[in-house]
Amino acid sequence: MKKVFLLLFLTLVINSFIFSQNQKEEDFFLEYTKAQMASQDRIQLLHNKANIKKLGYEIVEGKVSGKLIYDAKIKGFGGYVVISWENYSDDGEWFFDGQIITTADITGQGKLQGQINVWGLYQGFVNYDNLELKNSMVANGTYGIQLYQGELVQVPYTLYFKAMQDSN
Repeated sequence: MKKVFLLLFLTLVINSFIFSQNQKEEDFFLEYTKAQMASQDRIQLLHNKANIKKLGYEIVEGKVSGKLIYDAKIKGFGGYVVISWENYSDDGEWFFDGQIITTADITGQGKLQGQINVWGLYQGFVNYDNLELKNSMVANGTYGIQLYQGELVQVPYTLYFKAMQDSN
């Protein structure tokens, strides 16, 4: 009986360790995404309903520091959007530096590239190089996340939608 109990206990400990490996990166990503989307929400061009009206160039000053630069243009038969953060912070807790490049064709199929370095509450980065778009939404791939002195961890693209749902 003691062996069965010990075996069950060890199984629970091992399973909880395995399933919690990415938990801190996932928790970070959920909070990061909310802060990132709040910064992007300040870009006035993105409030236009028609994609053609989202084209243009805009600079947003951070409430605490830095700036966010939005540059969207037509390239070939699709769009090319670069959003850059330069020492950007709205709250003094999240600081962003880096860029996300979005390329998509007229149907909204494309990819994301880039990396955002983060410091403040957390230190690390989020990499966007392994993400695909369909219908202008992230539809496949993983975000690469590395927290300070941690390993690079891939989290599924679906975590983005969980963050958006949690923010509503």
